[in-house]
Amino acid sequence: MAVGIKGKNRIKLESAGHKAVVGLDWNGETKNWLLAAYKKKNHPLPKGGLASLVI
Repeated sequence: MAVGIKGKNRIKLESAGHKAVVGLDWNGETKNWLLAAYKKKNHPLPKGGLASLVI
């Protein structure tokens, strides 16, 4: 997945068949955590499932 948009506290990732949003902080403390990840309509998950999308 490639970085689509990087903001102050979020990064939006996107590929042809998937989207994800990663948070860069939690209550002002620097942390990386997955907010949402999903496949776009009519695109199957890769063979390894969502775990194979980890960057």
